[in-house]
Amino acid sequence: MNKRKQQRLGNLISSPRSYDQDSEGFAFEDNNSDQIHFSNGEVSITINKAGVKSYSYRNPEVDEQLLFSPLYWHKVIISHKRHFNCLEVALPQIFRIVEDEFFAPVKYISSLHEDYFFVHNQGKALKKLFDQKLQINVKGETVDLVVRLCIGNFSEGMLTLNDKLSNIIQNSIDSDHNINLSRIHCRQELKDVIFSLTNEGCLAMLCEQLRQELKKKEHSVIKVSTLNLSENEISSLEPFSRLFFHLDAFDFQFNKISLIDEFQYLNHFKITQLNLLNNPVTQIPQFQMKIKTQIPTLKMIDSFQFESNSVQAIGSHIKTESQSSSSHNILCFDNRSDEIRSFKQNVNIINFKDINDYVKSIFPKEDNKLWNKIIVFHNGKVDKETILNAMNKQFFNLTTFYPCYYKRGEKADNFFLYKNYSALKILMENDLKMEIQEINETVKFEVHLGCADYVDGQVNWSKKINYVIKKRIRGSEMHFDNFSADSDLIDLEVTLTTSVGFSHILNTTKQICNKMCLEIESLNLQNNKIFRFNALNFIATSYSNLKILDLRNNNIESIEEIFELPNLTKIYLDSNPVCIQYYDNPFKYVTDLQRLFPNLESIDEKQIDSSTSIVNMQNFLITSKVYSLTEQFLNFFEYFDSYHEALREFYHKDSIFTISNESQVLNQFNDLSRNIIGATNINKVLLGPDYIINFFETFPPTTHDYTTMSIDVPLVNERNVLITTRGFFKTTGTSIKDSNFHGFTRSFLLSKRGSKSGTVDPSIKYRIMNEMLHIRDLSDEEKKIPFKKLVVSESEVNTLCKDLLPSAFQKEEAHILVFRKITHLKINICKRLLEDAKWDIKTALTYFDEFLKRNLLNLNDFDL
Repeated sequence: MNKRKQQRLGNLISSPRSYDQDSEGFAFEDNNSDQIHFSNGEVSITINKAGVKSYSYRNPEVDEQLLFSPLYWHKVIISHKRHFNCLEVALPQIFRIVEDEFFAPVKYISSLHEDYFFVHNQGKALKKLFDQKLQINVKGETVDLVVRLCIGNFSEGMLTLNDKLSNIIQNSIDSDHNINLSRIHCRQELKDVIFSLTNEGCLAMLCEQLRQELKKKEHSVIKVSTLNLSENEISSLEPFSRLFFHLDAFDFQFNKISLIDEFQYLNHFKITQLNLLNNPVTQIPQFQMKIKTQIPTLKMIDSFQFESNSVQAIGSHIKTESQSSSSHNILCFDNRSDEIRSFKQNVNIINFKDINDYVKSIFPKEDNKLWNKIIVFHNGKVDKETILNAMNKQFFNLTTFYPCYYKRGEKADNFFLYKNYSALKILMENDLKMEIQEINETVKFEVHLGCADYVDGQVNWSKKINYVIKKRIRGSEMHFDNFSADSDLIDLEVTLTTSVGFSHILNTTKQICNKMCLEIESLNLQNNKIFRFNALNFIATSYSNLKILDLRNNNIESIEEIFELPNLTKIYLDSNPVCIQYYDNPFKYVTDLQRLFPNLESIDEKQIDSSTSIVNMQNFLITSKVYSLTEQFLNFFEYFDSYHEALREFYHKDSIFTISNESQVLNQFNDLSRNIIGATNINKVLLGPDYIINFFETFPPTTHDYTTMSIDVPLVNERNVLITTRGFFKTTGTSIKDSNFHGFTRSFLLSKRGSKSGTVDPSIKYRIMNEMLHIRDLSDEEKKIPFKKLVVSESEVNTLCKDLLPSAFQKEEAHILVFRKITHLKINICKRLLEDAKWDIKTALTYFDEFLKRNLLNLNDFDL
């Protein structure tokens, strides 16, 4: 493979996420639907029930006549088992494999364990996948593909890319003969297609369609002023060699062009202007002169004008007022941004010593183009992250603040600000000092106002942020996960942790969406260190139609500060400290969120509704991998409360049952109760379903409260599943006054017994091999929690939710967090030890030490 192709295939696509997803993420289109529908009204694909041929790595020898036939739709399935984001990782690998062949996945659909899409008339690309034995390598893991040929018949009126591109081009030509095809993959016409111009086949199709459309408009001379193809991930220019019309300028800003040789394919256009901002090729020394050798007619590249066969730098170097004699006349930065090469000599230097003598009249004007340097004196006692966090929290919750070119030093750091003058003023109003309370240290600042001219090519935080936002808007979805770590924000410090910074990003996004006529319905804010929910209040006022909000892996501690989002149907809050509050009461978690979002249908990938069904009361810390299994298994408790005999089929013929009883009320079970840690007595072990069911018949009538129930599945493998449930139940009586309440923990070891239809899973038959039941009486505080829905009206639930947890629980929660940080034990183990120690951490630590000495803890008890 030649260098140009290698370089081009090294680029990842960043096409919009165009897919449909069923409500639970388990359904597959060909199993549950007879048709595939399109967004723009095209004729649907009717799924064939017969004649479909499936191929995988086991049988990769394909019928090429069917493969290349234009009469059929084919389906490609990527089996990822949720190990990675298939769209972002696996699909780019497929694009690399197909290389230059035309490849444009249609109707991309994500589901729990596999993604899939459809293709039509893309036989050459599919053949390259077959040449790889329908296997691809993703992050060192082999991923299997399945191709189903003839999944549907192609007919008139169905989606065709030629027609789509024709409409886009016609609507992109203005009265001045400019053609704007920027961000073509985001056009509404291509909502159902992943159309990436990284793929040379897609770019060739666009060029051919452009040629045909221009030929229709002009019968003699075809003349275009500017062809705008910015922000399209273009890396190859070879397809343009087949276009012939008069053109003044190409706009290739924000693409992936990296090789000088690519520009030979534009020679025949005789263009005079070329825009290449934010392309890798601009990092090549003297790239302007090298490109001009390929296109001699050029007069300007970006802001660089060619005169008399030489290039005059309008923006590549900083022009100094006077050559500085100081030792810091050159400061170089990451080679992905132009460097600040030299500094002015007579600049205003302000430090903490003379801040009181500073005359504000000399403060620079807001509209100037100057760099301001800030030096942070920390004496090696404070790291970069702590400094920036402190500045954001202490000073800049009031204004935007985007440090550029941050450089770490042994005793002092420095960074540059461009036009962040409100931040500078706040810094000076605080006497150029900052207290960092966490470590009881004070850092001091020195400001060099107007130390160097700003020129094009250097970091412009506004343009960089705008570009990243546009890149992350995919149709009606905003993918702002891990925003600060975006590779296109190099040399720029961006945070979403402050209210002002967060609002600025979302306000900019709103303006961009308005210009693009987009309505955002899904917002992904994973991994952004957001610590206050009220930072999200801007969403409520500007994104009122939001339906999906993803806040996983942040630092949110309370849900009480966000405004209502009436149209929200899905929310994700996994891995936030706020989840700890609801660990023992998932019902309150649901009702608190429903109070804010009345139309909520799903929380943390679990479906909810207004009923009291078991599905509502799942522990929201459970993994979705085993969600359906636990959902179906929980009918065990329905039978336990109503008809014990129905439980017989749950147990294996050699099953074992033991009970540990601490209840004073149910003392009739004391004779069978055993200490699991101590020596066992075989007489206290029930063997086989007959003995177990007979024992259950000795129970008084029971009712389990699903609103208090939590579920965990700590073990899942090919042969066994371990399910642990905790919660409350009552015996006897029908109301709170004459009922006895108990807490329980039940652990079930299930064993796979065959592949016939069974109780737990429709495709696998399980039996209980071992069950351990622990029963205890409830504390006075716990008695306030269970069976609330039996004694209050439904309209009172929201009011009760506010007072459901006692104030003491907040203190207990803090103890759990501290104890967990010290011991790394799982939350339920931490809570049990603290309860036994009456919530005294020192006493609990002595218990922990004793448990370690007696080997009473194993690896499964720790969060490793």
